[in-house]
Amino acid sequence: SANAMRLAVLGRESLDHLEALIAPLFVHVPNKQRPMPMWGGHPYGPSQMGTHMQVVPVRNIRALSLTWPLPSLRHMWRSKPYRYISHLLGHESEGSLLSLLKDLGLVDSLTAGEKESATDFALFEVQMALTEKGDSHVDSIIATTYQYISMLAATPPAQWVHDECAAMGEMSFRFQESMEPVDLVTYLSNALETYPPREVMSSSYLFEDFEPASVSALLSLLTPERGMSIHTSNSNGPHAPLRERWYGTPFGLRRLSAEQIGEWSTATPHEALHLPSPNPFIPTDFDLLCDSLPAEPPPSLTKLRDDRSVELWHKTDAVFRRPRGNVYMNLLAPCAYHSPRQVVLTSLFSRLLSDELTEYSYHADVAGLHYRVFNCNTGMRVMLAGYSHKLPVLLNKVMGKMVEPELLEERFKIQRDILTREYANFFKEQPYSHAMYMTSRFLELQRWHIIEYLEYASSDACDVEDLRRFVTLDLFKRLRLEVLCHGNFSAAQAEAMAAHTENQLGAEPLSLSERPQNR
Repeated sequence: SANAMRLAVLGRESLDHLEALIAPLFVHVPNKQRPMPMWGGHPYGPSQMGTHMQVVPVRNIRALSLTWPLPSLRHMWRSKPYRYISHLLGHESEGSLLSLLKDLGLVDSLTAGEKESATDFALFEVQMALTEKGDSHVDSIIATTYQYISMLAATPPAQWVHDECAAMGEMSFRFQESMEPVDLVTYLSNALETYPPREVMSSSYLFEDFEPASVSALLSLLTPERGMSIHTSNSNGPHAPLRERWYGTPFGLRRLSAEQIGEWSTATPHEALHLPSPNPFIPTDFDLLCDSLPAEPPPSLTKLRDDRSVELWHKTDAVFRRPRGNVYMNLLAPCAYHSPRQVVLTSLFSRLLSDELTEYSYHADVAGLHYRVFNCNTGMRVMLAGYSHKLPVLLNKVMGKMVEPELLEERFKIQRDILTREYANFFKEQPYSHAMYMTSRFLELQRWHIIEYLEYASSDACDVEDLRRFVTLDLFKRLRLEVLCHGNFSAAQAEAMAAHTENQLGAEPLSLSERPQNR
């Protein structure tokens, strides 16, 4: 029926030509006035709510999810109160739910947001990756989650939080990347079911209205008696007498007691829980440097520096015209790949570095400024991408933390446990993954096997003191910095960032024969 159809067309031709081309193909579709498809009710009712499920997975993973059924959220697209809640529940800075749970050694990561949004129902979910300690303190984690929700419910919705979300949404819409044509028309044809045609491009980004009452109404539905929690862990074997119908997955299901619900509903929020501080990484300078340069930027990369310590390449973008930049740094450190021990320690160091930066970098991540630190067979790599205005600030913090990390023992144990399980879970991957891994191993001159990593990571020799010695005495003693700076940066800015990073690291340069070679 024509009234239930939505059509999006993309082409280089004029709108009149496209209409003349497409309209005859669909004009004969009859309009039978069929009602739009509806679910006809909520998939979760009183028998599912207020329950706790324990699942035994095939892999060695530890996870906890909390889900609440909600009425349809589609009509709230102008104010997006659910995004206000997910922004705060999923926050990772100081005072957040994740910050407290990490300090308690219970959770390693957390995400929150709407999971499903249908015509007559929606689901809101919080997902967490548990530590070994957290795996045996699930009730405490759930209790702390409800404490944070209670804190939010007791605090009037803040205009400045909404304004921050609105500023970031407007920024994302204004500078969004181009989509593939087929992906764009697919998205638009689906979005037309929810949004009016004049606003279909911007509706998922912009926060037009602030409705505190809607925020409070949704928070009032995130209660223990309406929640459904799922704990996934290999430790659930004794509590999983049931079997899933199709795959035979062991699981157990129990209803929460009235005492448990009452305890979670009335608990006083932990003193460490509070709203985040305003985001310092929201950019305000969107000027394009390519417009202010005296001459057209060169079409190719320019090598600005090449000596024993630094090799620097730069290009100011004048094609995509976005106030964004990319900085890629390759830290050539031969000792990072000398042995399986050093590979594991370098990997643990990069993970701990990211872990220690979580509270600081989350503001940047929310504001469209991202970074990654990871190890490779030539040393370590640092990658930053996003809005260029505040990128040097984040780079300075990342490199400063790299030089002066905390390397706390408790966080080391958690990251070593995660890394060890990843190594072990590799052997439960699909056969094609093993074939691809072995192919790359045969084609590279020097490539350690993952079994060797697992042996060291799971041994008593792998401890925080060994890591501290390695980082302090070996990892950054001698290295060479390879840098690519691209986007909304001038040559002077690129040289300044490279020089500052070189000074922060303070390493001795590598000789030509010491530089790692990929073969």
